[in-house]
Amino acid sequence: MTRPNILLIEAGQMAAFVLSVYAQGGQTKTPNLDALAAEGVVFENAYSNSPICCPSRASKFTGRLPSTHEVWGNGAEFRSELPTIMHFLRSEGYRCAVSGKCHFIGLMTGDSVKDEAIAEYYGPGVIARGSRKDRWKYVWTRNHDDLLFDMAADPRELNDLSGDPTHSEVKAELRGRLLGRYDVEAVTARAAVSKRTRTFLHNTLSTNDGYRWDYQPVFDAATAYVRGTNDPGTA
Repeated sequence: MTRPNILLIEAGQMAAFVLSVYAQGGQTKTPNLDALAAEGVVFENAYSNSPICCPSRASKFTGRLPSTHEVWGNGAEFRSELPTIMHFLRSEGYRCAVSGKCHFIGLMTGDSVKDEAIAEYYGPGVIARGSRKDRWKYVWTRNHDDLLFDMAADPRELNDLSGDPTHSEVKAELRGRLLGRYDVEAVTARAAVSKRTRTFLHNTLSTNDGYRWDYQPVFDAATAYVRGTNDPGTA
């Protein structure tokens, strides 16, 4: 049997409320996306395993959460020994190629449960985990109040139900599922060690302008993207 070709296209900074696929009269003109949507499947709800670029991509390609693949942030290494979906495709005889920006540094088993989406964030001073299962979305953040939303009745997440005693059992169940699988303190400690190591290496390599084997041209990323400037004409 002839195997199908697989083409994965990824684009960033495409807010749903400006796309005509999701919003009638959307501000953008995207005829190709409109055509793909008309002939394919459009998801109304989609969740990223991390709100940061590199950890999210690592989760997508390994099927693992950030606490497992340990790509904590955009400066963390994506270890070459981690098998990705591309490795499995190659093992089945596919030729894999990439074009464009991968946003990886360095170089399919997963932590997910069916019908459940989990996201993690290990940023400076903030540790957070979230879960979406069935109609419920639960968010735990260290040193902050929990959040609980009924996505069926409140899709815009305007009414926090975490303090409502009538939903205490749902909250307890989701909290147990989300935090019971991992040693949060141990994972946080690993993330902190990675951050300290990367900060040390960055500071060390920034002390002189000597030769670097992985030389990259210096540029100001603050003005490279629309999100980094208030004047679109300077982007």
